[in-house]
Amino acid sequence: MNRYSVCCLCFLLILFSNAAEAVPSGEIIFVPPLDWGEIWISNVDGTNARQLFRQTFEQVHKLSVQKGNKYILAVAEEPWAQWDIYLFNLRKPKATRKNLTQGRFYWIDDADISKNGDVVFGYEGGLYLIKSRELVKREPAVEKLLDREWVDAVEWAPNGQQIAFSHRNNLYLFDIVTKEVFQIAEEADAPAFSPNGKQIAFEASVVRKGQLWTTGLSVTTARPKADVNMLRVRKDYLYRNPVWSPDGRYIAYVSYTNLDVQNIEQFQAIGNFIIPATGGEPKPILLGIKGTEWVFEWIDEAYPVEPNESLVTTWGKLKTQ
Repeated sequence: MNRYSVCCLCFLLILFSNAAEAVPSGEIIFVPPLDWGEIWISNVDGTNARQLFRQTFEQVHKLSVQKGNKYILAVAEEPWAQWDIYLFNLRKPKATRKNLTQGRFYWIDDADISKNGDVVFGYEGGLYLIKSRELVKREPAVEKLLDREWVDAVEWAPNGQQIAFSHRNNLYLFDIVTKEVFQIAEEADAPAFSPNGKQIAFEASVVRKGQLWTTGLSVTTARPKADVNMLRVRKDYLYRNPVWSPDGRYIAYVSYTNLDVQNIEQFQAIGNFIIPATGGEPKPILLGIKGTEWVFEWIDEAYPVEPNESLVTTWGKLKTQ
């Protein structure tokens, strides 16, 4: 092999190595840490960040993006109001948001929208459903699916038939057709289905000597008492809010600590990261955004923002009207 061939081979190896380590594509819809009442969108690395809707809230607590990326669902509160569920149409960004619950529930913890447009949410009395046909009505009808003293987090399976939910720090699966309920995992919260519906990522509470030691990131299959694969766990750091990439290869999450951060290594371990769904080393994302994004979803299509002429900004710059 001559020198020219060796150089070409080295160049190709470097090229493929860099491509393999590149941040996955797509966009992140998120609630910015500098203003919890707004909904923004950016590339996965945090570049090209811009406000998605002109309308804002007092605070946005949860986001859900419909598969196919037509609707965004937000659990949010307005000044002097209850937590309600709001619906945005991504394909009509200038349309007014729709309040689906209109103050009928005192405290809504979480909500999710299925591929066909059904909305499920958790409340102190259990699981509740707003069918897709109700979304166009002035006051959508709400039906109770399941009695539970308290439901903390909910997530539709991609098939639109099953719902994963957390109750008293345990993870369950509910079938809306058969009404069957079974437990998936103990000491678990914040379920997130993989795009193919075969796996569920979740927050795993690690208990030692009867006390919470830390919160790790785990994956399991959607069946009773399945084996759990702990993807990421580290003393003094907590990993929260898992979100799958659209291709199912990665899981994004939040990393934080209650330590008094004193060095650059501790500082660099805080923020938003992705990790391969099969395990491996994490990589930081959203580095172009100041702070940590706690509420976010990962989509694979780009959408325009509203209005283009006034709210498209570089992150950190003052928004002007």
